[in-house]
Amino acid sequence: MQLIEGSLRKPLTVMVALLAIAVFSFLAIRSMKIDIFPTFGLPTIYVAQPYGGFRLIRWSLL
Repeated sequence: MQLIEGSLRKPLTVMVALLAIAVFSFLAIRSMKIDIFPTFGLPTIYVAQPYGGFRLIRWSLL
């Protein structure tokens, strides 16, 4: 209730505060960096197929 009563008592203060918020919001949005097409690296595919049945000890003997 205090917010409403304060707004009715001091309408100029409320209007200046809202105008300041609008102006600073506009400036913040305008200064943001927007990249529509970001840079991507080359696509990489990794395929792993485990091979069961071949033990490491047999590999070292070959």
